[in-house]
Amino acid sequence: NIYMHPKEKNKVTSFMKNHIIDNIVPTKWGTVSLLIAMNNLLKEAFKDHDNQMFMFLSESCLPIKNFNNLNENIINSNKSYFKSMKIDDTSWKRFDYLKNPDKLGITKKNFKKAETWSIINRNHVNTILKNLTDFMKCFDQTYSTEEHMYSTLIHLKHPDEIIDQSTTIVYWDESGPLYRHPKTFGPFISKKYKKIIQKLMQKNKNAFFMRKFQYHENNNVKPFIFNLIK
Repeated sequence: NIYMHPKEKNKVTSFMKNHIIDNIVPTKWGTVSLLIAMNNLLKEAFKDHDNQMFMFLSESCLPIKNFNNLNENIINSNKSYFKSMKIDDTSWKRFDYLKNPDKLGITKKNFKKAETWSIINRNHVNTILKNLTDFMKCFDQTYSTEEHMYSTLIHLKHPDEIIDQSTTIVYWDESGPLYRHPKTFGPFISKKYKKIIQKLMQKNKNAFFMRKFQYHENNNVKPFIFNLIK
């Protein structure tokens, strides 16, 4: 099932407009608004008892494995996927903005940072929703909260049920030294970047998706990706 939280609801004209959730909030990069949007997506998706695994993706993500491969891997694992990220000096400053973390058992030793592009099993989503009020109070003033709260919470409550693995490939090279942003591929992918994408896929054999792809009618993105995931 698909659940969508668009930044601008009125601009969605594809079939995806039928999958927009009701509770939409204004979002801004680096703020707690992104986590609130993710919370709203989880709440809506959790209502359907058939949903067992919950995957966060952006509009620029494309699959790099066929559906059967994806399904077999994540269902058989019965765990959640969070790719740990190194906490540098800048990230450690975020810990200082937590409100009463000790009441929730959060210390600098178990404060986590992980990629936003995660896959969470139903039991862990249930844990997140049950603890949402207390953890949101703790994390709501922290920069890039979406990189920390879910990962920290699940590591605290289910430490042995996590797979530390990237589920979505992001290419950060050529982004400049000051403002690092993911490379956007397309709408026409050159031979140079086709080779880069293939190397990234070989290096990250366990990933299921990749971003960021730019798409419109006159492109070679679709046939290139379809050929990769046969």
